[in-house]
Amino acid sequence: MNAIQKISITEVDTSALEKYIMSINLRIDGLSFVIQNIDKKTVHMESFEWLNATNWDKSLQNLTVLFKEHDLLKLSFQKHYIFIQSTDSLLIPASMFKPSKAINLYNQYLGLSNHKVFTKDINHSGSKIILAFGIDQRVEKLISAHYKNIEWLHFSQTLITHSIKNATNEQELTLQFENNYFEVVALKNHKLEAHNYFTFSSSEEFMFNLLSFIKQIGLDIKILHIKLQGKITKASSLQVLIEKYVINVSLEQGNISKEAAFNDLIRATNENR
Repeated sequence: MNAIQKISITEVDTSALEKYIMSINLRIDGLSFVIQNIDKKTVHMESFEWLNATNWDKSLQNLTVLFKEHDLLKLSFQKHYIFIQSTDSLLIPASMFKPSKAINLYNQYLGLSNHKVFTKDINHSGSKIILAFGIDQRVEKLISAHYKNIEWLHFSQTLITHSIKNATNEQELTLQFENNYFEVVALKNHKLEAHNYFTFSSSEEFMFNLLSFIKQIGLDIKILHIKLQGKITKASSLQVLIEKYVINVSLEQGNISKEAAFNDLIRATNENR
């Protein structure tokens, strides 16, 4: 199984694994990983994708092969951060949250009873909200048996936190694009207003979902600012379409570089260390 992208800056010293941490971005349709040293300097990156993977069954098969055969993925480093990148998460107000109820809420609202469920706190306006997220139990079991010292995280936690931290406008949306869905974080006066995911198979469906979301949460399209990131390129058809309705649209600069596939993973890793 060959990587679709590989960037090796310096060789990993396999005789001193305690000097490194590994971060893995885990998706239904692929995996990417970054190895950093104790100074948070990136030394190695790789990305893999599997075609036509629409559920965790095919991913489980590919992950089993990859962890068994890949020389670097075989190793157990000082720390392993596993970032799940999926639509399988929900926000729970701290006032409603009890650890014993997290699994029931996750199953009830997402309809997934075969997932291992985790929770993380997101600090927000002096209080906190809880992100509940999960992954297929078979995948979790495979990884937990393979590595020691694992911290399970979800990309939505980083996206929401980063969006709040970097908000500069009265009303703002951050759109994170993936292969067949987009994730949206809505802010009013630098405070989280809403967070959701939408699948789409055409530009018309995408725009309908976006405009419906904007209307539903009461944002003013005349003053709204939208930031685009993820799997979208400058002046893409989706960006041009958005600009027909919203004046203030910008593409995050990190998405233009050669290493775009790893930017979010590196940022998320450093923010969680």
